[in-house]
Formats: sequence, C-alpha cells, structure tokens
Amino acid sequence: MKTATLALLLSCAAAALAQSPAEKPVIENYISASSPRFQTSSVKLYDYTSEPAYKNIKPPLENIKVACISKTINNKESSSLSYSSGTTITIPANAFVDEAGNPVTENISVSYREFKNPLDFLLSGIPMSPGSSGTKEQFVSAGMFDLSASANGKKVFLKKGCKVDVTLSSVDKNQDYNLYSFNDAAGRWEMKADKNKVKVVASSSAPGESPYFYSSAVYSYMDFLSRGTNYIYDSTTCKKRFESLNYYYTKKNDKKEIGENRWWWCGKPFRELIKVANVHKSKNGTITFQIVRAIGTNRELMPYQSVVWRLEDKMKFQDFKLLVDFKNYFFDIRIEQSGEEYVLRLKGMNGFKEIKAVPVKLNKNHAIAEYSEKVKNKLYTRYYKLLRWREKFFDHQLVQGKIDCNYFLAPAEDRPMYAWRAAKQKMTTEEKQMSFGDWKTYVEAKREDEMASINASAATSSSITRSFSIDGMGIWNCDQIRRLKNPVQIMAEYTNERGEPVSATATFIVDKNLNGVLQYYNGPVAFSKTAETVLIAILPKGEIGVVMPDYFKGKSFYDNKTYTFPLKELSAGTASVQELKKLIGL
Repeated sequence: MKTATLALLLSCAAAALAQSPAEKPVIENYISASSPRFQTSSVKLYDYTSEPAYKNIKPPLENIKVACISKTINNKESSSLSYSSGTTITIPANAFVDEAGNPVTENISVSYREFKNPLDFLLSGIPMSPGSSGTKEQFVSAGMFDLSASANGKKVFLKKGCKVDVTLSSVDKNQDYNLYSFNDAAGRWEMKADKNKVKVVASSSAPGESPYFYSSAVYSYMDFLSRGTNYIYDSTTCKKRFESLNYYYTKKNDKKEIGENRWWWCGKPFRELIKVANVHKSKNGTITFQIVRAIGTNRELMPYQSVVWRLEDKMKFQDFKLLVDFKNYFFDIRIEQSGEEYVLRLKGMNGFKEIKAVPVKLNKNHAIAEYSEKVKNKLYTRYYKLLRWREKFFDHQLVQGKIDCNYFLAPAEDRPMYAWRAAKQKMTTEEKQMSFGDWKTYVEAKREDEMASINASAATSSSITRSFSIDGMGIWNCDQIRRLKNPVQIMAEYTNERGEPVSATATFIVDKNLNGVLQYYNGPVAFSKTAETVLIAILPKGEIGVVMPDYFKGKSFYDNKTYTFPLKELSAGTASVQELKKLIGL
C-alpha cells in the first residue's frame, strides 16, 4: 500500500514534467486526492518542515506541533500556491530580498501552516489576547496562519512596497473580523486592516484541511528528509573531531562559535579554551609552564591540574612565548606518552602546535623536583582513562542523536538512516525500541492516518474564504475582540487523579462556543462563569491535565480567591490530541 502510494506520487510528478514545452505542468497536492491544483513551472512537490522560531511564542508541548508545509518557488517568477484547505497565496515575481535588502536569486522555500480551531491555537502557543488587558478579553478567530520564507536556510523578507495576496480558508462567514499581524519583537498584535478591507465569500462545499499532529520524533524525521539542501547529521566521532581543524573543541569551527566561548584570565578576555600559563624561565635556562583549561571542557586534564611541565625542546624563551601566545586561540589538547617522553599537541586557530615536555614538581622558589616514574605513570593512566571515557560517551550520545551537531552534505540514499538517528533524541520510549525498518513502517502508517483525517475533514467542510493582501511574512489572524461574559479572575491550584498537589507550567481556557483560547503562564486565571469552559493545564513533564465543563456548572467563583481543580490526566501524545479534540468538541 505504502509503496503503491509513493509510486503514484512519483508517476504524477513525472507525467507533469513530460508535458509539451508549451504547457505548464500541473502538480497534484499529494496530501489529499481531492486537493485543489495549482499551475506554475517552478513549484515543487512539498513536504513538512519545521516552524520558524519566534521570541514571544511558547508552544506548550514540545512533542506535538501543527506541521508547516513547505513549497519551493522561483523568485524571478510569480507564483500561486494552493493548499488542500482551500487557501491560495499569490506571490509576485522578485518579491523577496535578503536581510540587507538585496534581491534573492536562489529558489525560495515558502513555509505555511494554518490554525483553525482552539486546539490549533493551544498547541501553537500563539497568544490569543489583544494586549495587556487580555486576562478578560480574547481574540475569536475566523482563521489564522503563519507564513515564512527562506533561501539556502537563511530567512528572507518581502521587498518594501511588495504585497502578497491571500485567499484564506475561513471558519465563519460573518463579516465582522479585522485583520491583525503579530509583532513578535514587541510581543503584541497590531491591526493591519479593518473588516471592510477583507472580502468574505461563502460558496458550496469544498475540501477542507484538518492539521494532523505527529509525535516530535516523527515530525523531526520528516523535517530532516524534506530539507531542500539535503543536509544530514554529522556523525564525525570525538577522536576525529580533534584531528580536524574544522572543529572548535567538538563543534564546527567558525567565528561565531569562537566568539561565544570567551573566558577570562588575569582580568583579560581570551577566545581560547586551553591556555599555556605561568610560563617561567629559571636562572639555568629551564622553561616551565602549566596547562590551564576553561571550566567545563577537557575534564580529562584534571589529573594534571596542579602539575608543572618542564620544556624539553631546545628553544629560546621568546620563541616559546611566541609559540604559546594567546593569539593562537588554543581550544583542545591531547597528551601523548611514549616511555619517558611526552608530547603535548595543542590545537588552535593557527593549526597544531607540538611541545615536548615532562611533568615535574615546582616549589615556591621555582626549584624543580622530579616525579617518580610510578607517579608519572599513574597521572597519565588517569588522564588516558578519562579521555577514553569522554570519547566513548560523546560517540554514544552522537549515535543516540543527543548531540547538538552541525550538518554536512551526503548522498540521498543515506538520508533516511541519518534522519532516523537525528530523530532519536526526541523519541518516546516506545519509539526508541523500533528498528530502522520498523520506524519507516511506523512513519508511513502515521502519514496514512493523516490522509484519512484530512479526507474525512474534506467531506464535511464548507468553503468560506477571506481575501486580503499582506505586506510581510509572519503570523496573521482574522479576529474580533470579545470581552468575557460574566468574567471571574482567580488563582488556580491543581491536584492529580490521586489527590496529590501538582503544578502547571501553563493553563489554557477554552469556551466551547467560541473559536479562541486564553493562555496563562503565570499569575491569575480568568474565565466566564456562564460559559461552557474547558480548562487545560500543562504539567512540568509535559502531561496534559483537563477540567471538564461539568465541573464548573453550579459552582460559585469569586475574584482573587484561590481554587483547587482536580485534573483528569492525559499522556502528551497523538492519542491525547484526539482526546482533546473530543473534549473541546471538535
């Protein structure tokens, strides 16, 4: 079934490309067989990708997100992008510029996601209050979306004066909704157009789109596979990273990384993690020094923390000072012992520097005393074991996908395996037990479930659209402001199903008769005393706690009082999303 579906998709694309040059290819949106078509020679089949980062948006659950859909366009051509919800986005030619305002010549990846119901709003973390008075006022939405664009992984922007036309699939035919844009830098909504500038059209039945929620690991896996640049996980081991000048300690070597790793020595900032310190020349010409590490790095050096090294190389004092100057920016080191000889390999911005030295003791008068061979061997054995443990632990974390590593280009056939490894850090306990083959079957099953969900939604949806123009990327919402009826503002405390007190990282209030949600992260919680209210609490470990409308009926609530709510707990996963849909009445 899965193979047949994939073959069908590929054959559709191949058939489109095989058309005569005079025809523009028609590519079917593969998420739904009934999806609208769009015609443009530069648009590619799309897949899911990760959502853009926002400063003032806090998704409450890390492992459940509304998926973005990414499509690739040619910036030199006008493009019309269609989505299975019925939304279309029309982008003029040469619309995008880079951060400096220069025209973008590369293909543009346009990412889009829609939010239509209270569950979408809740899981997005997007604020649904108009401002500081939001505790007793909320936005009721007729449709919200997030639009972003990038080129080669870098954010791009609409050119000044350029407009993008949007025909948004809506959930309400009422005209009384203004158009707002979310100002992420300021953390507030700004009205961009009043209701008279938003055209509303209601027509006969048409396909709809219900966002499908994957586990965080599945979402990450598909995101990896959908990257237009085809980058994969960096599997370079700890030992090989030391041998390569492409790595600063264990991360990719770049100016930004080095700039962020400043540390202080004798009142001065240095961009190095390893410092050759306390360099001293005795009267007989012997040069001694110490190796000092930045806190948190090179913990294998602890056995040598107070050890003084005597230089064995025949070198002038000034030449040695120049060799170990801080301008070399040393950020890693290996100590190698061969019999009675030691070689210190210092790695820095100017390459590797090797020093022959032996560990010695030094008294206050700089008089040198030798360590016994037994002590020297003991020191090195401890160092070597710590180093091997560090390398083994790093490589294990790497395989488990728990290292925040960089990416590099790799053959397409290797991408699924690396994507699987990268997704492991976000897997549930059950998902981690799967083999690679089981995992691919599992993901395909999830995608089939999604198609079934969308097709079921398409059968019952009506076609209501709102048309308007926008002048920038970001989050846009067709909203009306509603003040809570008979509001009350209280302090909320919670207990679990065993009656034990639990804390909440966020609280959400949903009125089942309004298409909106109120979010509270700290302080008092407000709701309507007469509404059909569902209270949803997010617990510290990501569990979901729910209080149903029946609990609120017949109870008296008073402003500024503290109330304890018994929570029905749900696991934070796809199953709980379906349960929440039922509880909210979606």
